[in-house]
Amino acid sequence: MGSEGYTIRVGLSARVAGREVLVGSARLLAGRGIAIPAEERALAEQAPGTSRLFVAVDGRFEGSLEYADEIRGETPGVIGALRAGDRREIVLLSGDAAGAVREVAGRVGIDRAIGGLLPEEKVHRVREMQAGGRTVAMVGDGINDAPALALSEVGISLDGATDVALEVADVVLLSGGLSNLPRAFDAADQAMARVQRGVASSSPPTWRRCSSARSGSCRRGWLRS
Repeated sequence: MGSEGYTIRVGLSARVAGREVLVGSARLLAGRGIAIPAEERALAEQAPGTSRLFVAVDGRFEGSLEYADEIRGETPGVIGALRAGDRREIVLLSGDAAGAVREVAGRVGIDRAIGGLLPEEKVHRVREMQAGGRTVAMVGDGINDAPALALSEVGISLDGATDVALEVADVVLLSGGLSNLPRAFDAADQAMARVQRGVASSSPPTWRRCSSARSGSCRRGWLRS
């Protein structure tokens, strides 16, 4: 083709037969000073559950491409298992159009959905949850997910994900796709339960020794830590 470029989450640019071609989000075209006709924006708003790529050639808007991601068959069951007992809040962070993201979330039982996010905006959302006292486990497989995966307490990716997502993830599900995600959480719960039982069984003798000590340096708060 000649020269090609890619801006994460925004789109592609290339020179084809001497002409500059842009394919990407509205942000890509806006950054080049290219206006998108009002009727095209209206089409995007009237098609819930879909996202849209815009095309420009030599600085002029030429058209758009509509697409929709297919929901994995196991996703509703996985979401239901993770939400069981109201122990977890499931949040969908996506770079796709906000309307499409909300549509998908409603179909599979996700608690909250936020669309139209750049990679750094996903990071900001993870930080917000952490600042609110939440422990964040994030699942992602794309280049756009990598910064937020790295920031989360537990980053989870899937076999076949992009190299950068696999590199920063703490856990990689090697088979079964999302269907093994509840099993991974169950394994973590069982491991923590064993640790807590071990701590509980060792605490009484430790407390007896501390309670008999005459120095004031042995306190309950220290034991909990």
